[in-house]
Amino acid sequence: MAKKQIGKLGKGPKKHDNRNLQMARYVKGIAPTLPKVDHATKLRNIGQMGNDVWNSCTCSAAGHMIQSWSVYADRGQINIPDNDIIDAYKIVQVGDDGGAYALDVLNLWHKTGIGGEKIEAFVEVAPADLTQAKLAVMYFGSCYIGMGLPDQNLYGPWTTVTGPSNRNNGHMVNIVAYDDDKQMFRVCTWGAVWNMSYAWYQKYCDEAYAVADDLSLNETSGLTPEGFDWNALMADINNLDEAPDDGTTPTPTPTPTDDNDKKKSPLIPILIGGAVILAIVAAAILA
Repeated sequence: MAKKQIGKLGKGPKKHDNRNLQMARYVKGIAPTLPKVDHATKLRNIGQMGNDVWNSCTCSAAGHMIQSWSVYADRGQINIPDNDIIDAYKIVQVGDDGGAYALDVLNLWHKTGIGGEKIEAFVEVAPADLTQAKLAVMYFGSCYIGMGLPDQNLYGPWTTVTGPSNRNNGHMVNIVAYDDDKQMFRVCTWGAVWNMSYAWYQKYCDEAYAVADDLSLNETSGLTPEGFDWNALMADINNLDEAPDDGTTPTPTPTPTDDNDKKKSPLIPILIGGAVILAIVAAAILA
């Protein structure tokens, strides 16, 4: 049975940057994906992180990623305060609570930080590519994904494909686990960790990223335990041309509201689609 509205949306249309690096360069010879990876079970009381009140899913999903990274790095679950999440969101929001572009959030997260936490880099993942999404979860602990959700089962369950994607229903979540036997991902959104089928992901995902945080990297050796070539990535980032982005920015689209919403959201952006663990968004990583 479809769920009633339990939170807000807030992902804008995919934003392009032509300075992307190919992730394939950094994962040569990497082993096949494991049949099951779990970075979800230890999570407790993840909260909505403001996404019940604001169209802040892009920043709220970042907060959920920090929770998962920290608890699985045995540092205890770091819960960024809702106010800090919303303060970050207000920097990148379009208009008055009109959502945000994922690329803008990733750039902010790298350069300024969200709630005092900065990321080292991020790689663009090929949307709807199961192998790349699973590699992102294996090697980076999670996968930051954007979807154009269907009108039916907009608020779940996300286990059976229910209709065409609607770009007005842009939403950002993060994948924290997968199970090949069940053909199922586990995602954080709207204060809960729930199932999302592989079929749902392939139908509705329109952009995805693997995000490199110092909690998930072994910087002493320059490699993650799984063999990601961190030093090569950093060298490439440092050599990037800082020419202005000549990509195109799409026109944002309005956020859907239910009958209880008195105020309609202005414009709501969707994020940058990519190539799952196979193309680094260097633009966002420029210092």
